[in-house]
Amino acid sequence: MRTAEEQRVALDDALRTLDQQVSALTTRLSEAKDKAERERVAVILENEAHEVQKASEALDKSVKQFASAYQQLRSVMSPASCLRTPAAWLREEEVTRVIAAEALAGKVPTLFCEENGEVGVIAVLRRRFATRDGAVLFEARDKKQWANAAGAQKHAELLITKLLRANAAAIRFGDEPAVLPPARPEPNRNYYKHPAERHVLFLRPVRYTRGGRPVLCNAWTTRVPVPVADAAIKQGLALLADTDEAREKMREMSERRRRIPQRLGPAVTIEDTVDLVWT
Repeated sequence: MRTAEEQRVALDDALRTLDQQVSALTTRLSEAKDKAERERVAVILENEAHEVQKASEALDKSVKQFASAYQQLRSVMSPASCLRTPAAWLREEEVTRVIAAEALAGKVPTLFCEENGEVGVIAVLRRRFATRDGAVLFEARDKKQWANAAGAQKHAELLITKLLRANAAAIRFGDEPAVLPPARPEPNRNYYKHPAERHVLFLRPVRYTRGGRPVLCNAWTTRVPVPVADAAIKQGLALLADTDEAREKMREMSERRRRIPQRLGPAVTIEDTVDLVWT
């Protein structure tokens, strides 16, 4: 029995040693798998950053040719090429921009969103600016950002490649989980029924809320949902656009616009607007 007990103790020691070895091997294997997965995800992000940088450099080179063609088009424009709108003239520079926008839309229509204007559907290409928290906005308080466009490569670096490389480094060093962002779901475009609208002339810049987001309207004509239009008219902030009073007011506003130089940046900011509240 003493011999059997000694053998049992020896076997327990051997099993304990094997358990320790298995545990150590399992830990090393898990660490190796984690390191390999982190390296895989980090490489994917770094490769994407490299490809975005390379493609944005090519885009900048192509835009140089586009800019040359744009300047050539602008140089041949004279007042004879100006276009008439219901409210005012589009001068040479505006006409050139219209043609350039349609040239881009003809090749890459997804660059543009569609908005309803006075003359039907118009294409609108909007700029986005980076914020400190990594988001992007359509507005920038710093007017230098409007005047000094950095180009595709620099803009891609600010918005994309710099963040991709930082995320790759954080994953590689264990500060972030080794997970790639999931595919974004397609937006549901059928849930929203477009409300009835009314054509009004806003006498002052206003804002209202749609879908939880503020909508800014300049002091000019636009189509807005009927409750918004009725509230603005009731509060003396708008007129029905298809009236003699509104047409006379539009002529006054057009004349005032010609005398005041246009500012850089968005036509209206949220600080300029009156909050339109209705019941």
